[in-house]
Amino acid sequence: PALLALTFTADSALLCVRADGEVAEHREGRQWRHSHAHGKRVRAAQWHPSADMAALGGVDGSVAGLYRSASAWHTRWLKIKQLSVATVGWSADGCLASAGYDRRIWISEDVDGRKPRYRSLRSTSPTSVLAFPDRLLITGHGRRLIAWHRSSGRGGRALMPPDEVTVLGMDPNRPELIVSATSWGLLRQHDAAGRIRHDPAAVPGRVHRMAPAREGWYVAASAGLYHWRPGGGVERVGGAGQGSVRAGGRSRV
Repeated sequence: PALLALTFTADSALLCVRADGEVAEHREGRQWRHSHAHGKRVRAAQWHPSADMAALGGVDGSVAGLYRSASAWHTRWLKIKQLSVATVGWSADGCLASAGYDRRIWISEDVDGRKPRYRSLRSTSPTSVLAFPDRLLITGHGRRLIAWHRSSGRGGRALMPPDEVTVLGMDPNRPELIVSATSWGLLRQHDAAGRIRHDPAAVPGRVHRMAPAREGWYVAASAGLYHWRPGGGVERVGGAGQGSVRAGGRSRV
């Protein structure tokens, strides 16, 4: 099954959310699989920077938060049923956002509490990517990026790139900045309002995933793995096409 999201834990384990609804844990050369989604297949997934929880978007349009306790994983399916979930993500304060092809963006608060709170935003086109810089929510709609004010639910046009935005990334250590990548391999860094801070860089092929790294970002593209320093250069660090990437301590990728 496809790997949808990767993360390193504080104690050096590698966790992977798979498309068949399981978590694979790799530790010291051994692998454990943890069933958690009750047979549901997953289309989109995103780890929280803490690596203790993940957001899940099911193939059937359902949305869930996956949480790790002392001895096991438990899943909280939310009261959200979308036509199709294309992207999910976490804010730094634990809000879960989900969006897809029904032109509705859901923000869920207190997901692991007794009574999760839900808020719905309406866009004029389907959503393919999202990220939470600072107190905003940035969503990608084909060739548009929109910055939403979370408190008011109002949004405005932030960027009109010449091609499809495929990835939005946020460095948990610098939530005031985000990066975007496109189907043509263009890489841009933005401030929290979406304004471009540097001249775009480029890698060959379509960009599938990005991960924050020391002094920049790792970029997984259809032509290989690259290290990008915003405002600087791009260096190739991997071979054939890469579909997912995550950076950990001691320069692990």
